[in-house]
Amino acid sequence: MYLRNLKSKSIATKLLLASSLSAVLIVVAIVSFIKFSMIPRLTDKALENQTSALAHSLKGIQGNPEQWSKEILALEDVLDPFSNEGQKVATLFVLENGKFIRAATTLKRDDGSRAVGTALDPDSAAARALAAGHEYSGPITLFGRKHMATYLPVAFDNGLRGAVFVGIDYSSADPMLALSHQMDYVVIGVGLIAVILLGVGLVFSIRVEEAHRETQDIFRTTQEGLFLLDQKLRMGTQTSHSLERVLGFEVKPGNNFLERLKPLVTPKTYDTTREYIELLLRHDVKEKLVASLNPLDCIEIAGVRPNGSVESRFLQIHFNRVMKSGKVTHLLVTANDISRQVRLERELRESERRVQDQMGMMVHILQADPRLLQDFLGNATSSLNQINEDLRTSNTRNAATGISTDQLDAMLRSAHQLKGDASAMQLEAVTQSLHAFETLVRDLRGQTKRKGEDLLPVTVKVKELYGEIRAIQDVIARISQVRGVVSVEPPRPEATSRTSEEIAQQAFVRQWNGFAHQIAARHEKKVDLVYQGLDLETLAPPLRDALNSIVNQFIRNALVHGVETPAERKLRGKSEAAHLSLYISDQGDGTVELSFRDDGRGIDPERIREAVVRAGRCTAEEAAALSQRQLTLMIFEPGFSTRSTADEDAGRGIGLDAVREQITRLGGRIRIGTTRGEYCHFRVQLPMRKEAGANARAPGPTNETIREAA
Repeated sequence: MYLRNLKSKSIATKLLLASSLSAVLIVVAIVSFIKFSMIPRLTDKALENQTSALAHSLKGIQGNPEQWSKEILALEDVLDPFSNEGQKVATLFVLENGKFIRAATTLKRDDGSRAVGTALDPDSAAARALAAGHEYSGPITLFGRKHMATYLPVAFDNGLRGAVFVGIDYSSADPMLALSHQMDYVVIGVGLIAVILLGVGLVFSIRVEEAHRETQDIFRTTQEGLFLLDQKLRMGTQTSHSLERVLGFEVKPGNNFLERLKPLVTPKTYDTTREYIELLLRHDVKEKLVASLNPLDCIEIAGVRPNGSVESRFLQIHFNRVMKSGKVTHLLVTANDISRQVRLERELRESERRVQDQMGMMVHILQADPRLLQDFLGNATSSLNQINEDLRTSNTRNAATGISTDQLDAMLRSAHQLKGDASAMQLEAVTQSLHAFETLVRDLRGQTKRKGEDLLPVTVKVKELYGEIRAIQDVIARISQVRGVVSVEPPRPEATSRTSEEIAQQAFVRQWNGFAHQIAARHEKKVDLVYQGLDLETLAPPLRDALNSIVNQFIRNALVHGVETPAERKLRGKSEAAHLSLYISDQGDGTVELSFRDDGRGIDPERIREAVVRAGRCTAEEAAALSQRQLTLMIFEPGFSTRSTADEDAGRGIGLDAVREQITRLGGRIRIGTTRGEYCHFRVQLPMRKEAGANARAPGPTNETIREAA
């Protein structure tokens, strides 16, 4: 079980354990060497030196032959000074008959008597050395006791030969052995302390290893990106495994976090983030006070997938202080991929918006005139079908060069007309979608080189518009199922003619009034619209639809470009509310005339001249040479507008271009009368029964009278 656990430990822990075991073995080896080898050798050497010195001293004392006489050697106390109370043995040998006989000695037998007269074992190494005339030192055993001995041969001129012996009983070396034992204890103690320290280190290492493993388990399993930032904004060595996946780039210890983040965010976000982190690293700034300033709470970044496609993701990066002694040492950074959460929130908001749009759509459908709604749906479907056909044929015939500019202009005119009609009927969702479609087509028109794949966003938007038209039709169908009597089929014409008051209250007029007030409110202006003339219900549907679209554009054009603000009108002595006069009459010659007049600022040729130069349509010298009539006719040019910015209502130069195209297609004509600072008057004549033809031509717009205001 322990071995299995050991396998899971880190290399550092295994090395520390091996070091501990090695230390134990080394201590045991050292103690064994000292105890069983070094100390015995040192003891033997010390005793050998001591006996040798005593032996030479004794030999010097007994250096005269007279001292070796039997009478002197027979004295018992002759060697007692060398016995040291029995701890040492001194002996004088006399060679007799080839044997070394103890003539005087302090060596005692077991019965306590001196061992005088006993002989040295002739086979012993000491006897052989003495016989050869050599000194001998080494351990011997005397009467069962171990001694360290030194034998010195003695020879005199009188022929006497003998030997001097000094031996020290090993038991007399107890103080030295005790010292050696103390050394044993010191070595063992040091070894035990080392082993204990290594053991404590091993236990601590195992605990650190377990804590490190737990940390690694957390880092491995957490789905958040975690790391530490130091004071120099360098990333730490310990990071969660999910960090690179969350951030979308490779992370290396020591990387500067802001430098790695810089390519992913805007310069403003980068600068704000740097300032925010600098605030967090200041210990005198309260963390809670600046937490709400975090610029990385939700950021959108773009990454490249392995297949080469671009992926948009949303990250949430939070910072928490790491404090020590009241000072900020690090920042704990937590990074989360909140793409799914953000998308769900957006889908929820989009779903709520669609529900609100559908509710608003239902309200407006219920309020709308069934004939007008039916006409709008029919026109919208027809226009979308034509746009879709243009897209399809352009991909088939012009795959290399893309769609033509004329086709794009036609799409812009159709979309602008539909946008005006949808806005007049307060179908906001459709209006916004058509405005977005205009933006796509306008951007595409501005490209010098167009390819077939550039049409993909436009095609997708057309599909969305189809979906919104079908949604309106579905809502109508549901209302019809609930009410059982609702129908969008046009009612049959009434047999009796209507009075002027009744005509003023018809659906078209109510729609024009609502549309005028809607645009006026958007631009903070006031307006009154007055209509007189024909009952539009008596006109053929194509003519009626054309007049409706033209009037919608005239209303939009007047309130955006011509009508002043209430304050400006008041300064000019006009009423705060602008007056829009609308009159449609039968000319009696097979034509119908639309008269539209506003009492605004009129057409300013100089303003048009400046816009022409600003748009790059001609140079300042060429613009200066244009007549007032030529300048006035510029308002019908595709893409020309006097506004420098575009919005939902104007600025793209499509509205009056669409009016001209529609009038030309129906075989009509338009005239303009204007006085700067006073009014602008459009008069349109259209044939009552002429079928719309794709190649129909008619005279272009003309000026009725252009008078300069004083």
